[in-house]
Amino acid sequence: LGSRCTVFMNSRVKQAQKEGATVGDIAAGLAISVIKNALFKVIKIRDPHDVGEKVIVQGGTFLNDAVLRAFEQELQREVTRPTIAGIMGAFGAALTAMVCALTAGREKYAAHQALIADVQKRAEALRPRLLEVMDRDTEAFLTVSAAFALPKGTEEEKAARSQAIQRGLELCTEVPLEGMELAGEALELAGSILGKCNESAASDLGVAALSLRAGIQGAWLNVLINVGSLRDRAFADRALARGRAVLDRSLPLADSI
Repeated sequence: LGSRCTVFMNSRVKQAQKEGATVGDIAAGLAISVIKNALFKVIKIRDPHDVGEKVIVQGGTFLNDAVLRAFEQELQREVTRPTIAGIMGAFGAALTAMVCALTAGREKYAAHQALIADVQKRAEALRPRLLEVMDRDTEAFLTVSAAFALPKGTEEEKAARSQAIQRGLELCTEVPLEGMELAGEALELAGSILGKCNESAASDLGVAALSLRAGIQGAWLNVLINVGSLRDRAFADRALARGRAVLDRSLPLADSI
């Protein structure tokens, strides 16, 4: 089906159906197109082998087994998909809670037990919220995809389609912003127990900070890719301001941990 973004390939899929392609073949073609678009249109490499010998993937897209397999076929090598793909924020919150659990009840940290208990409770509460945001992010993308597939034969249909696309893009901006803010909140929790938690779990706290930073920056990239297509510039400006506020607070904090 080519290397275009699959969101814009509705007509190609319809043509393939008319030519007798099976649903399985079309699904496989779309998975291959996702990979070719990423490699040759976005990253703009010439040779798939330039990606490297040992390849690790993450992100919600690679939760799709067909996309993962298409990537392996294109690279002609096995690719590692960590089980935590796409959930870095939740992973960081869970690690923060774990560090608190490893500190709770230890006499050496008696002076900080109230703080440790509070941070553990709040970090555990953030984990499912971050997972829920990840699911809503996927749903938002599907909303935009469906909007692009709407008919556009008449002026009325074109107007309705355009409005649906804009609503979807706003949703695709709002959801990752929420993820950024939640991950930033989790990062502040991690920072609050620095030097007050079990020294044996210091590396776990460091990984928590790195994971949360990755979640924040990954969500920020999603925000940036969507605001450029928004017609409501006031909405776009507010979204950018919210995201930059999280970055300004969170990135220095992550580095200090």
